[in-house]
Amino acid sequence: MLALPAGEHDEFDRKSGVLVGQGGFYNNLGKALSAFATSKGGHLVLGVTDKGVLDGVEAVHGTTPTRESA
Repeated sequence: MLALPAGEHDEFDRKSGVLVGQGGFYNNLGKALSAFATSKGGHLVLGVTDKGVLDGVEAVHGTTPTRESA
């Protein structure tokens, strides 16, 4: 994690795990993935704040495992 670049740029983005399940998260995630898909690609890291602090992603959102919620 210490080797991750500071800030964000065209090939790197991070999203806080706290945002999972909140309004607009999936829209923002879709935009980030679409931008990577239509450019040179990149890395998207979930569970890390913009300041590089690990905040994780809950394994379960409500009663649904996070990997199945959409």
